[in-house]
Amino acid sequence: MRVKPYLQNPTDGGITVMWQTSVPCTGVVEYGTSPDSMTRERTLLDGQADWGTMHKVRLSGLQPGLKYYYRVISREILRYGAYRKTLGDSATSELKSFTLPSPASKDFTAIVFNDLHQHSETFKALCKHIKKVDYDFVVFNGDCIDDPQSHAQATRFLKELNKGVGADSVPVFYIRGNHEIRGAFSTGLRNLFDYAGGNVYSAFNWGDTRFVIVQPSAIAGKP
Repeated sequence: MRVKPYLQNPTDGGITVMWQTSVPCTGVVEYGTSPDSMTRERTLLDGQADWGTMHKVRLSGLQPGLKYYYRVISREILRYGAYRKTLGDSATSELKSFTLPSPASKDFTAIVFNDLHQHSETFKALCKHIKKVDYDFVVFNGDCIDDPQSHAQATRFLKELNKGVGADSVPVFYIRGNHEIRGAFSTGLRNLFDYAGGNVYSAFNWGDTRFVIVQPSAIAGKP
């Protein structure tokens, strides 16, 4: 796996699992409230199974407050012909878990980072302060994967961010800052995320609290 699974968009009774592979693969998520009894979900595009190196699977109909276990399975596609398809080896991720918030919950902990500007050492130093914190979700509040020039560059720091906060077990919101809309890969950056409501601006509930995500200007200080 090029990028291990990370959780996105925990809204409307669902959550999105994303990951990347280094070669074209099919992608499936196994999930359930027990590791011994899990169902499978995959992404269909106009009735066809989605495949490639970027994987995004939406899990819907989840119950708030319940602990869910999941893992992803990627199977390499060696040949994708019109009448014959050849599949290769499979890779299975570690078993992880997550819990969606109950609408009645009033207490939670969120970790917010912003303006990291791809400074790895700064991020690592900050992560040392949250090792003993039991947080429910994480927000990267803009200018973190800044001025992206290529998919490889953006993915490299995305992996660092996901690993630092344990994004395979707690959902992460990546918010677009004014520096995320600069650079050759700025238009491709959104493919790495699943935004709530499908837009870079949105709103979501966590327990009894409402969060609003606004869209920044490309130039600081301008509306």
